[in-house]
Amino acid sequence: MSLSSLTGWNLAVDREDRYTKRHSDLVTAAVRFARTLGLPAARLAAMAIAGPLHFVEKITGPDAIRRKPGRLMANQRAVIERHVEFGVLMV
Repeated sequence: MSLSSLTGWNLAVDREDRYTKRHSDLVTAAVRFARTLGLPAARLAAMAIAGPLHFVEKITGPDAIRRKPGRLMANQRAVIERHVEFGVLMV
């Protein structure tokens, strides 16, 4: 998969949800912090890609669960808790 494909997915996620956009921006800002810690360039590059993409599964996630006000039912929470697994499979 090319970097431009990953960037396209990131843009789709950002359009999906303003909270996710702000959250992804904050995660991406961690790269600047990691740079001050002296992390290797390869690690910084991986963080710069992974940060914005860590919620990529929201593209396919059910809106009814993601946008539900209040507490989630157990079966809904189980879906949300698998988001990391779905994201890994997508990327």
